[in-house]
Amino acid sequence: MSKRSLTLAWIGLAAAVYVAVLPMADTIALRNTALLLLLLLVAQYLWRERLELVRLAGWPVGIAFVAWSGYLLVFPFVISRDMGVALQSLAGQWGPGVLAMVAGAGAGLATRRRPQHLIFWLGVISCIPNLIHIVLFVQDVIQSGQVRLNFWGREAHHADLGYAAGQSVILLTVALLTDAKARVRWVAAALIVACISSTVIASSRGGQVFSLLGMGLVACSVLRSAGMAFMRKHGLSMLLVVVLGGLALAFFVRQDGRWSHVGMYAKGAEGDALQIACKGMDYIRGEMGVEDDNVAIHILKGDGSRLVVLRGALELSKNAPWGVDGSRQAYQKLLHEVCQDPAYAMAHAHNGWLDTALAIGWLGAALYCWVLLAFAWAGYRAQRTIADANPWAHVLFAAAVFWILRGLTDSVFRDHMLEMQGFILSLAYVQIRLGLNGQNDR
Repeated sequence: MSKRSLTLAWIGLAAAVYVAVLPMADTIALRNTALLLLLLLVAQYLWRERLELVRLAGWPVGIAFVAWSGYLLVFPFVISRDMGVALQSLAGQWGPGVLAMVAGAGAGLATRRRPQHLIFWLGVISCIPNLIHIVLFVQDVIQSGQVRLNFWGREAHHADLGYAAGQSVILLTVALLTDAKARVRWVAAALIVACISSTVIASSRGGQVFSLLGMGLVACSVLRSAGMAFMRKHGLSMLLVVVLGGLALAFFVRQDGRWSHVGMYAKGAEGDALQIACKGMDYIRGEMGVEDDNVAIHILKGDGSRLVVLRGALELSKNAPWGVDGSRQAYQKLLHEVCQDPAYAMAHAHNGWLDTALAIGWLGAALYCWVLLAFAWAGYRAQRTIADANPWAHVLFAAAVFWILRGLTDSVFRDHMLEMQGFILSLAYVQIRLGLNGQNDR
């Protein structure tokens, strides 16, 4: 085996471990080790092809990345309220997110002559947490003799399974709709079903909805690129996917009793959001006059509380337009400035864009939004202008839009989620910009 082949093998192994453990709980040390090893392995490619990398970055992705990275470096020293905490946050979450983008770009450069079915294999590796979850669920069923939903397995929260499923489904759907090998398409379809099943088992409503959304984004991207030729060839399959997706959503709604509470979300629009957070039931039952126990609970801790905390976070951001200290506890810290002992202080605002604004300011949130929009626009343009890179164009467009929309419903711009986004998006972007022959990926 040549030296280059050995290096590529190590890069592939490090990337596989990194992608697989990203959404998993209690894998921080392994995740950081894999990222460090990956960066060391791709450093030679980044340095040797630094001029081409600058050219590949182009506008607006390159400028957006530089502006975002520069802001993160300046924030702790110039803008934050607590430089020590801000530096810890930079090292713990914002920095690794940027480094993941660098690692993804390096991996893209290293795989110029990439192995076959790379998108498919990325999808397989990405869904490993969901496959482990299903295996543990089967073991639990065998041991207990009961089928229990809301089973999370080894994960600390169902959301992590939903994030893994969403990104995996995007990659696997691209493989399903673009790969020339029938065997690959069949396996991709089976894994998509497994990922969505994992979100059902974990009772992750967001995971279910956004997995289906990811499929829809890829389908729209492929249809835009291939047009009627694709419809004539795969129209029946697409219709089947739509029907099965609709049936799956209907099944989710019926099986998970929490779906019946979605209407309570609107109840969170009532009353003063900060007073609800500070005084809790005293304010809900007193000033608001809510007598129904079920409604009161949902306003304080249920679906209605999501709108309450969103409104409260908007109010708090007025007092901190430049953010706090970059930490994930920004919402809680600002709320404690309003009332020392809140009746119920949620961990975050359940909105990625608001949480980012509270942590590093509205400018920081706007800059990261610019990064994701730049990636999405690059994928959208590449669907027509770089025909032979279309599979990666679908990945880039669908994944970028997916995370932009996902950020509206949950706090996904922090910790390992930033790394998930950064690695896949930059890898797909570099693959497109290199203009590699799409047939190599089939």
